[in-house]
Amino acid sequence: MKQILSDLWSGEIRPYEDLGVGNREMTEAARDMSKKYRELFDSLDKEQQAALEQYYECVNRYIIINLEVSFSDGFCLGMKLAAAALSE
Repeated sequence: MKQILSDLWSGEIRPYEDLGVGNREMTEAARDMSKKYRELFDSLDKEQQAALEQYYECVNRYIIINLEVSFSDGFCLGMKLAAAALSE
């Protein structure tokens, strides 16, 4: 357990890199999203493309924060469950 925590802290374990790996539904959704984004981007003029890029960056920042919070919340819940199991 101590080594796992150490590896998480040091960045040796990166759970976000495996997010959705092998999940067909996520792979298809990502492919569709990318295709639709490219179609939309190509249909816009330069000013609109710049605005879309700014929006895209904001969405990506939100997603990253959301993933970090979800991981932290899940980790805390897992620790509470482990502590409760050990105290029984």
